[in-house]
Amino acid sequence: ERQLNALIATIEQFCAKEESLQSELGSDLVSQLTVDEQITIDKLNDTIEEITQELKEIIKKRVELDGTKTKLEHQIANNYRKNRNQINTDLERMHIENVRSVIEDLEREYTILSDKLNEHEKQTDAIDRIINNLDKELKNKQKELEQLKNSNRDIDEHINEEKRNADKYEVKLRNAQNK
Repeated sequence: ERQLNALIATIEQFCAKEESLQSELGSDLVSQLTVDEQITIDKLNDTIEEITQELKEIIKKRVELDGTKTKLEHQIANNYRKNRNQINTDLERMHIENVRSVIEDLEREYTILSDKLNEHEKQTDAIDRIINNLDKELKNKQKELEQLKNSNRDIDEHINEEKRNADKYEVKLRNAQNK
């Protein structure tokens, strides 16, 4: 009778363990992670969010620079046309010396605007490089997150294996009781 009571107590323990494992099996993956793993995932999510925000800001800045570049290109084209028309009118009225002075001024203005345009193109190129680097970093962080997810799957498989072992042991105990 004492042995039977011990076996019944053991079966009750296994049933409680099974219920515990069943409740863990249906729970959220995050609750199954260690504190360090949760912290790592939180840090990765924060890093991904920061990189995404930086990328949005850089893209916004690039759009602004592209707008400025387009505006400068239009300004250059408009100024060039206006000045060319003005020169043609002035040539009819001015002497060659006056025309040379106007041409030199226009060339200086064109050089200044071209320099500004070149500077904006350099800034755009720098932003492109930053975007590419951030994109690579984002992909690396996403790979790390995927690896952590795979680790969670391994933990789930281990829990399922333990549950199967507990089920086998329970069947053996029942068979022993029945005999």
